[in-house]
Amino acid sequence: MFLKKIFFYTLLIYIVGCSDLRFVYDDSHKKLKDLFENTLISISGDDSETIRIYIQGKLGAPINRPTYQLIVSSKKEITAAVLDKDATASKIQIKNTSYYSLSNIKKSCVILNKEIETITSYNTKSEGYSFGSDFSENELLEKNLYSNIDMFFDSVILSSINLNCKNEN
Repeated sequence: MFLKKIFFYTLLIYIVGCSDLRFVYDDSHKKLKDLFENTLISISGDDSETIRIYIQGKLGAPINRPTYQLIVSSKKEITAAVLDKDATASKIQIKNTSYYSLSNIKKSCVILNKEIETITSYNTKSEGYSFGSDFSENELLEKNLYSNIDMFFDSVILSSINLNCKNEN
């Protein structure tokens, strides 16, 4: 009975003590915190509404006068990756190319320019109604766009930039 109490209290102290554990070098999200609700977002090209919703979910809507501006231009290419003998496409490839430009509005300078290309593919069904293929295409297209955007934010987080202008120290 006594050993159970000691074990229980030790486990309780360990859980409570480690509940707010943070890594020492985890400053990665500081850059995103600086951009949060402080970035004017401008999007053009294919699937701009999907991109806007996802980026706004990450950065929020600007409050007052934003310091930063993120310009995104996207392009989508859908091609047949594999053609069957009867000239129907059995595998479709979706390529998203996005151009990102992050700038400091107040200093009138560019912080980061980046082009990111993501590619995904899916198999089609040529028999009957293609609801499954349409759903699969839309779902993969959305995931591919999200992956593209996440790669941009990862490059912002992991880069050595500190949200100052390129030509400043």
